[in-house]
Amino acid sequence: MAGVATNTNTIAVTGIGVDETKTNTKAVTVPIEKQSGYTILTAATTTALQLFALVDHFALNKIYFVYLKCIVGTVYINVDTAGTATFAEAAADLVLNTGESCNLPINPLGNLGVTIDASAVTDAIEWMILAKA
Repeated sequence: MAGVATNTNTIAVTGIGVDETKTNTKAVTVPIEKQSGYTILTAATTTALQLFALVDHFALNKIYFVYLKCIVGTVYINVDTAGTATFAEAAADLVLNTGESCNLPINPLGNLGVTIDASAVTDAIEWMILAKA
């Protein structure tokens, strides 16, 4: 089923002298498909998770947006990386702690994947992937 997605990000910085707020809203009007889920990283520290392996009907070259939120623990993320080789915080492109989230715009034509590892086998993420229909 295709639809339309709107992404809104607001960042507010206060308490350090000059308060500042930035808001960005982007509506994507091409047909969109979405898959999402909650995943416990049970193989953390031994095998990384290739996030796109969780998606059952998107071609890798159609994926253009990923939302990730760390629900529990510390999650390590490598962007544009194939495979399931484990990695630690020092080698990660992004690190999310409990409650933190990120939006990743993906270049569909140059995308190898998003690889995720974590500090413990009980760490968990919430994710959403958008693809062009």
